Amino acid sequence: MKNISFLVIMLLAMSCTGNNKTSSNTAQKEDSVKVAASVDSSASKPATATAQVNSNITTDNSMSGRKTRLIYGPASKVTCSDGTFIEFNKDGNIVREKTYKSSPIVEYHYVNKNKYKIDNDTYNITYTKNTRIEKWDKEEGLGEAYYEFDNKGRLLKESPMHYDYELITAQYYYKDNDLLPYKIVSEVGDEQGSETTASLYTYKTIDNNGNWLSCDINNTTVIETNDIDENGNNKSKKETKKENESLTRKIEYYQ
Repeated sequence: MKNISFLVIMLLAMSCTGNNKTSSNTAQKEDSVKVAASVDSSASKPATATAQVNSNITTDNSMSGRKTRLIYGPASKVTCSDGTFIEFNKDGNIVREKTYKSSPIVEYHYVNKNKYKIDNDTYNITYTKNTRIEKWDKEEGLGEAYYEFDNKGRLLKESPMHYDYELITAQYYYKDNDLLPYKIVSEVGDEQGSETTASLYTYKTIDNNGNWLSCDINNTTVIETNDIDENGNNKSKKETKKENESLTRKIEYYQ
């Protein structure tokens, strides 16, 4: 099976992740002044409870690029302690991101609010009442990125863009009106097997926009492999792994 464990970790980072091709072009620039909110910022507060949905927080497009990354408010850049980052333009769409520490930087160049290019490939963004779909505009395009939201603008389900035969999906679970999920369940698989990871989040610090600045994550992964030996005997197996991690972020906002 391909490097499925690594893809699960990328998906679960929940901060600066994505699954698109890389580009060597210069990213689009925004001239507005940005304000940083970090773990020790006066704008932050202990996360005794997850921030709840209210009109002061959900002011941008309820299905913007920010929301596909679970970011609220007019954020311009999110930088994570694991070496990843993501940048947004004023429309709330992603313009630049690094999905994991050793990966190249992906850059998005927008033709308009609903169309962008990565290298020479063009992607169209379409909407229904509660979904955002980003689709490669080529007949040989390998699927599409699909994001489903609830009526409060919270991400419920996603299937990010990918460029191989592995299936990647994630579902998000919330308590009451909380903005941030307490649990994410992701699935990755191909013909050789699958991995299902349940991640439980404990938010230690959140800022005034409802974004977490520090959190602990408890991951439980069930790994199933499909294998048949040369005699046709089924040698499939199933195992469970547990992993804990702690992350911090710095978030910059447009004024």
